[in-house]
Formats: sequence, C-alpha cells, structure tokens
Amino acid sequence: MRLSIFVESEMGLRILRFLVNNYPDHVKQIVVRKEWTEAASLPVPPSCHYEIFDEQRTAQHIRELEIDLVLLAWWPNIIKKSVIESAKIGVINLHPSLLPHNRGKNYWFWNLVEDVPYGVSIHFVDTAVDGGDIIFQREITKTWEDTGQTLFDKAKIEILSLFAESYPKLANSDYRRTRQEIDQGSYHHSSELEAASEIILNKQTTARELLNLLRARTSKTFRQCYFVDDGVEYEVGVDIRKKS
Repeated sequence: MRLSIFVESEMGLRILRFLVNNYPDHVKQIVVRKEWTEAASLPVPPSCHYEIFDEQRTAQHIRELEIDLVLLAWWPNIIKKSVIESAKIGVINLHPSLLPHNRGKNYWFWNLVEDVPYGVSIHFVDTAVDGGDIIFQREITKTWEDTGQTLFDKAKIEILSLFAESYPKLANSDYRRTRQEIDQGSYHHSSELEAASEIILNKQTTARELLNLLRARTSKTFRQCYFVDDGVEYEVGVDIRKKS
C-alpha cells in the first residue's frame, strides 16, 4: 500500500503516528495546510514526501508518487475532483457520525437535536460531502446523560480505535463498499449551528426536543444554547444525571 495522508489537528496527528509506528513503509506522502501552525511536530518517515497543500500540485504529486489511497485525517476542507481522481484506489475519510446521519459539520450537535443513532464511519470520498460509499462503521451507545461534548469525546476515541482495527483490511482491500442512502440521513453546513442553538421563548416544543437541544450544546469548551428576552441575551445549558 502506498498511502498519502492529509493531516490536521491533534486527531490527525494521532492517526499519522499510528501509521508511522506500525506501517512506516506505507506512508509515502504527508500533506498539511499552510494555516496549520502545529505541522512542524509531525513525524515524517524516511523517503516520505512532505508538502503544503495546493490542489493542482498535490494532485500531480499523488500521481507521480503512484499513491494507491489518500487518507483524510481530520482534514477540514472539501476535496475536489482533481485530487479524488489522482489516487489509484481513491480517497477515504474518517467521519465522526453514523453515516448517512449527520453529514457535514457539527455532527455532535445535530445528532442530539435530530435524535438519531450515533457512531463513527470510514468512507470513500466523492463529490457529495460525506456522501461516498461506507466501508467500516461502529455504533456508539448514548444515554440521556450525554451532551454534545461527551459525544464529541466518544467519537474521537472510537474513530481511532475503528481505524486501527480496520487498517489491515483496508491495506489488503479486504472490505465491501456500501452505497449510502443519503435521503435517509441529514447534512448540515457549519453556518447553521448558531441559529439552530437559539431557544425561542414563545415557540411551542416538546420537553424531549428542548432537552435534546440544551444538551446538544452543553459543554465546557463550546458556546451553549442561548435565548433573548427584553433585548438581553442569556446562555443556558443542562445537567442530566441518572437517579441512583
């Protein structure tokens, strides 16, 4: 396997370290964005090509290096057709939701708001955002005590575990591609989050819907839900605990 890995964030770094520690001969190209300030800490195996992402140049290098597979390791940007078609097998992505549910951004929020099954997925990339064929998935159990923050944390753990478990099969082409039924899931753009997080005080809703919305943004690091009354904005979360 000749692998190209597009890396970003601490999660991307963890995935790269797994590959470098266990399959160093597979990693032939490492690609980062110019904007990522932590790129200097990446482990680069001998004879591995390292570069700053440029769509046309990177696509050309993928072809020149005879890359079999491109791996998007927490890559934040949409990959265009020129890159998708450059690798011999294709491009795969690690997505922290149980596709086709919660395609796009802020999966941890929309999963609770839409009240759908949760999990992580490894899938091929095509021109639809998070819409390519699924090859590996793992469902994650959630309870009323979960929040957007806990789902985010669970997804990071499980996607690393799923990738480590699945990579030998991936490297040996020992998998089955399953076409996504996109119309049975959902897609959300990052721009939708703030408006969806507002609680309209006089809007009719169920207690379940309200609690799901509140816990979807309950976090120590993310901004929480909010409402406006008499021109004053208030932020609000929720603490749900199972009764002992």
